[in-house]
Amino acid sequence: MKLWFLFILYGILIVAIKSVFPIPGDFLLLAVVYLSFHEEWKEALFLSLLFGFFLDIASLCPFGTAICSFGSVFGLVRFIKNKI
Repeated sequence: MKLWFLFILYGILIVAIKSVFPIPGDFLLLAVVYLSFHEEWKEALFLSLLFGFFLDIASLCPFGTAICSFGSVFGLVRFIKNKI
């Protein structure tokens, strides 16, 4: 539960910073890769999709773009992790 709270705060903070300052890189994508390597798949998938939801709310892209991209990155990394 503590991990969920910290990752949700991290996601909100990164989305808020990226909406105000043009920082290079995607720190939410790094969090998705970390979650897919180190956490149980149910919790990590939920948090990854939640990060996508946060980013979709704040961005001007069509809704669902970040959710689909973070979900696919999560799935690909889990697939590669299981094959190694």
